[in-house]
Formats: sequence, C-alpha cells, structure tokens
Amino acid sequence: MKTSLKVLTLTLGAIISCSALAADYPMTVTDVTGRAITFDHEPEHIALGTARNFPLLEIVYGKDAGKHLVAMRDDMKNSAPSMYELYVKRYPSLANAHTIGKISKGQFDAEAFINMKPKPDVLIIGLDSAKKGGINWINSKVR
Repeated sequence: MKTSLKVLTLTLGAIISCSALAADYPMTVTDVTGRAITFDHEPEHIALGTARNFPLLEIVYGKDAGKHLVAMRDDMKNSAPSMYELYVKRYPSLANAHTIGKISKGQFDAEAFINMKPKPDVLIIGLDSAKKGGINWINSKVR
C-alpha cells in the first residue's frame, strides 16, 4: 500500500478551510507559499513540526484530535509541561506519539520519519522551519 507523504507549510486559515470542507475530497488547499496541495482523502495520520500546533488539530478533528496525531516535537513537553500534561489528560494517546527533532536545527531524522508506523500522511511545519531546514517541497510515495 502506498502512502503519500506531503510536507506542508500551513497556517491556521488553511487548516480551518480544510475542516470546513472536510467531506469534499479530493481537496486542494494552498499553503502559505502559494503552492497548491491536493489531498485525495482526509489525512488520518498527522505529524507536527511543533507540538504547540496541536490546538489546530483540535479545531479540525475536535475530540478525535489525539487519534490523528502520530508524531510531534517535544517542545511543549519541555517548555510548557503543565500545558502538555493537560493535553495528555484529555488525549492520552499524545504520550505515545513519536518524537521528531527540530527541523531548523538539523535534528530531524528523515529515515526514522519515513519508517514510522503508522506512516504520517502529512507533516505540518512552519514556513520558517522549512526555510531554515532546507525543505522546499517533498512529495514522495512511501511503501
């Protein structure tokens, strides 16, 4: 089974537009750089370049947000532990999410990310992280 892995730079507006049209796939969204990204289905497995973006998943998925998160950075756990604990109480699966490194610092392990189970459908990162990490655009088929 092929999984499409797309590295995106999204803003809150793009994510909200995804949730507003969640029943209409395929769906094309435009990232903050102006690139159009087409999803053939609703992303089920999400990775976040910063855990502080988890509230965005709450906007999109509501009480099921924790079920969709498969990986995130440990920034919230380290810099805002009380916030992290509140989220883990509400979404216990967050404690089991894979930890990914900071992209802009060169700590991101692409091989481990590609081999992750379950495989992320989408990695949501900020534009600044993408630029500092040297990511322009990745759209690959992963088996």
